[in-house]
Amino acid sequence: MLLKRKIVERISLEGPISISKYMEICLWDPDEGYYSKKQIIGKDGDFVTSPELSQTFGELIGIWSLSQHLKKFTDKKLSLLELGPGKGTLVSDALRAINKIIKNKIETEVYLLEKSTALKSIQQKKLLGFNIKWLNDVHKIPQKPLVIIANEFFDSLPINQYVKVEGGWQERKIAVKNNNFYFTLDKKVVKFKTNYFDNTPLGSIIEYSFISVEIISLICENVKKFGSIALIIDYGDTFGFGDTLQAIKSHTPEFILNNPGKSDLSSHVNFSILAKVALERGLFVSPVLEQYKFLKNLGIENRLKQLIKLNPGKNIYSEINGIKKLIDPENMGTLFKVLAIFDGKLADLEGFC
Repeated sequence: MLLKRKIVERISLEGPISISKYMEICLWDPDEGYYSKKQIIGKDGDFVTSPELSQTFGELIGIWSLSQHLKKFTDKKLSLLELGPGKGTLVSDALRAINKIIKNKIETEVYLLEKSTALKSIQQKKLLGFNIKWLNDVHKIPQKPLVIIANEFFDSLPINQYVKVEGGWQERKIAVKNNNFYFTLDKKVVKFKTNYFDNTPLGSIIEYSFISVEIISLICENVKKFGSIALIIDYGDTFGFGDTLQAIKSHTPEFILNNPGKSDLSSHVNFSILAKVALERGLFVSPVLEQYKFLKNLGIENRLKQLIKLNPGKNIYSEINGIKKLIDPENMGTLFKVLAIFDGKLADLEGFC
C-alpha cells in the first residue's frame, strides 16, 4: 500500500499527525487518494447518496432553487452552484425539473465545485448539453447572485478531534508503531477562545473542522454581497460532541485507520457552527430541519402518490423505496438535516414553514 507507506514516512519524520491531515491525505492524495478512484458512489461503490436513491430528490431541489431565484433576483439567468456534486445526478435531475417549468424562458447556468478528476469525468458525460462550468477552488466562487447547494458535502471535509482534560483540551492525533496506526493525544493542553464547550465533561471528544468554517465563511460573504441563498443538506446535528468519524468501504463500516485511501472518510456535520458563522456576519438562518420534514413540506409524498398512480404495473419499486428511505424517520429522514442561509429578504422560505 503506497499511501500507507507515505503516511508512515511522514509520521516518522514529523511525529504524530492531526486527524484532519490524515483525512486530507487519504481522500486527496493525487496518486492514491480515495477521490482518485473511479467507482465510489452507487451500488457498486462504497456508499449511496440521496440523489442516487431517488430522482425526485434532485427534482425537488431544482424546483426549490427556481422558486428562490424568482423571488429574489431580477436577473433572468438562474445561476446555480453545487458543492461536491458527486456523479452529477442531483444537478441533472434539478435541471430537468427546472426546464420543464421555464420552457427556455429563463437561461440557466451551473457551476460545479469539484476537485476530483475522476468524478469530473463522470459529471461531464452525464451533463452533456447543459451550460456547466467547473471550479476546482472554492475561492473561485463566482461573484454574482447564486443559489448554492451543498448536499452531503460538509461531512466529507477533514476534522480535528479534541479530548477534554483538566485545564483544557488535548488534540487527538495519529501515530505509528510496528507499521500500524493508532490514536494518541498531543502533549500540549490548549484552551479555546469560545465558551461553547465549557460545560463538556472530562474525557469527552469534540470535533472541529477548520476547512468547513473557511468554506462556509466564503459562502456567507457571497450571500451578504450578492443576496445569494445557500441550502445545506447533510447528516449531523446541532452539536459537536462525541466521536462521529467513520470509514465506509463497500457499504460496510470499518476502522478508519485501516486501508488508507481505500474507504470513504466522513463525520457528522455540526450545524450549529455553520449557523453561528452566518449569524456573526449579520445573515439569517433557517431552523435546522430534519430532512423528512423538509422534503414533506416540498411535497414529496404527493409526488410519490402521483408516481404510483401514473405508473400502474410498472417496475418502479427502486424509486418508491428510495423516496421512502429519504423520509423514513428511522433512517435518513432524521439523520439528515437541512439548513438555509440567506440575507433576510424573503417573506417565507419553502420547505421550512
